[in-house]
Amino acid sequence: MKFLIDANGILQVSAREQRSGKEAEIQVQPSYGLTDEQVEGMLLESFDYAEEDFRQRQVIEARNQAETILAALEKGRNSPAWGQLTSDEHQRITKQAKALKEAKTGKTTKPSAGPSTTSTRERCASLS
Repeated sequence: MKFLIDANGILQVSAREQRSGKEAEIQVQPSYGLTDEQVEGMLLESFDYAEEDFRQRQVIEARNQAETILAALEKGRNSPAWGQLTSDEHQRITKQAKALKEAKTGKTTKPSAGPSTTSTRERCASLS
């Protein structure tokens, strides 16, 4: 008899009868967790929403960058160099900082369109 357990917890048992040389093999999967169909469905769904997930990541990264810029601006306002700027430069910086704060607090840059109109499942089905 031979027992093998793979990284996914699947047990493969094989046996060979010595006299007749007859072999048998069985695969034992745990009864908990997800079925292959569920895993496949989740994988296809992740492809469907990958573009939206990427867009949301870009928005989060842009907000983080805006926070960094605004923090640097506040630090700069406390610097002696701030006093050397003209009132026009102060106004332009203040106006841009206000616009950046408003953009940062916005919910999204544009409404979500969701996944593409042709889902990954439909594209895969059309190939069959």
